[in-house]
Amino acid sequence: MTVDETLINKIIRDVLKQIRSGSVPTRTATSTTTQTLQLIDDEVITGETLSSQLQDGAKITIGAKSVITPTGRDFLKAHHISWSRGSSSSETSTENATWNIIISDFTPSLQSTLPLFLQRNGSHQQELADNPADAASRAISSVCRSNHAGVILFSQRAEVVSCLANRNNQVRAAVVQNVQHWKEIKQHLNSNVCCINPAGRSSYEIQNLLNQITQ
Repeated sequence: MTVDETLINKIIRDVLKQIRSGSVPTRTATSTTTQTLQLIDDEVITGETLSSQLQDGAKITIGAKSVITPTGRDFLKAHHISWSRGSSSSETSTENATWNIIISDFTPSLQSTLPLFLQRNGSHQQELADNPADAASRAISSVCRSNHAGVILFSQRAEVVSCLANRNNQVRAAVVQNVQHWKEIKQHLNSNVCCINPAGRSSYEIQNLLNQITQ
């Protein structure tokens, strides 16, 4: 088969003409960017931790037991980084969904509210403590056994109990003032021992705190 040279030259000229005029369709590269998910589960996460570990463009998940320091929160806010807190396997287990409620000091409101709460939520456990030191010891023991989601501790010396319990490196105790305060503590500290002073609190307030913490 003989190829007509004149025809070939015509085809080449037509193609060159289309290229110069920009009429030849070109394939446009499309960029599909998938945001990377990065887990940072250091025990304590500071601004320096994030600066050294964070991958460009990543959305981060903070470990369920990690504590974010103020410098870490400032870093996330300053760089507009979205993040979420991961969940540990213990939080999804049926056994570990229960809380250990330790009472060092009763008030009339607590005494009337707690039995009804336990009746509706029978999986939770109750213990009585003799004093702040005993309450802290029981809280530490409960956390170290890892057979509960956490500890709710009622004491009129909540700050003292929190300090004593935090001497154990597995404990993240915090004094909870109200529901909003608990939400902040849960997000930033992920406390596993919630110390509450029952003095001056109504039955409704105690009930609301118990519901929010254990949900």
